[in-house]
Amino acid sequence: MSVHCVDTPGNFMRTEIAADYYFEHCDIVFIVMDISLVLDEPKIEKTTQFVLKQISMHHPYSRDYQKIPPLICHIFTKQDRVQSQVKKRNDKVIKQLQKTGILGNYLYCSTRNGTGLGEIKKAIMNADIENHGDKIMPEKFEKKDKPKETAVDPYEFMADSELPEIVPGMMGGGLVKG
Repeated sequence: MSVHCVDTPGNFMRTEIAADYYFEHCDIVFIVMDISLVLDEPKIEKTTQFVLKQISMHHPYSRDYQKIPPLICHIFTKQDRVQSQVKKRNDKVIKQLQKTGILGNYLYCSTRNGTGLGEIKKAIMNADIENHGDKIMPEKFEKKDKPKETAVDPYEFMADSELPEIVPGMMGGGLVKG
């Protein structure tokens, strides 16, 4: 198996120079976005629509039904830099984009700490399977509920005579006037 990776220049969406070179023989299209900042919904939508348009124009699957369409997957990078407030907002944006059908397959990754790289490798290895197997989504990390420890009463098994006095003079004889 060999993988040929090509990175498109930033101004590619404006110029569309050599679009056929990029999209004619691609098996996988990763749309990579920085998630450490607040996600820009219109930019994600515009980029996704652009990629879909180019694939429909240049990829042979649109002309030959026996060809497998390329896997399109959004990769949200810099996962290690996301602040909790930004993460909550970004999760809402991603869910909204999924509901509208703009976002399908997506993964999170961070090259700094290696998060998500295994999932990306798995997506690459399974890209030649028709319908690309299951939906590609980040693994859900379920919180494991820790069993609640019941508080042990240290005085539970003591006889009344062994219990310490909390307030001197309260146990047994009442208050003592002095």
